[in-house]
Amino acid sequence: MTLINLPPEKGLIVFDSYCILCSATISLLAKIDRKENLYFTTFDSKTWKSIIGGKPSYPDSIIFFKNGKSYIQSDAVIMIMATLEYPWKFLNVIKIIPRPLREKLYRLIARNRYTIFGMKDNCSIPSPQIKRRYLT
Repeated sequence: MTLINLPPEKGLIVFDSYCILCSATISLLAKIDRKENLYFTTFDSKTWKSIIGGKPSYPDSIIFFKNGKSYIQSDAVIMIMATLEYPWKFLNVIKIIPRPLREKLYRLIARNRYTIFGMKDNCSIPSPQIKRRYLT
């Protein structure tokens, strides 16, 4: 697995662009991340394929890369929140929830995300605000 080289304060979020919840979350993160520390790519992108060595892979989770490390599921959410500025950084307080419980809740939402929130028929085109931080 090739890791993306970004400055230490920057991170890369890999997400499911067909998931309405995921896409809406990325749009929100792009708006509240005023320092533009977050970059974005999808599981359909060339960037993702280069990370995983070209094999198709669509994990049922968000993935976050920062400082040469990768994080998945609730750990990814915590690290993303920690990358944001206050007051948003405070949301990483969810790390006090025991990890097994966090993971169980994360997997429940991830497994049912299309049923609860819906699914797009095709990959959406990122807004200009996201596009400049979008790795294709």
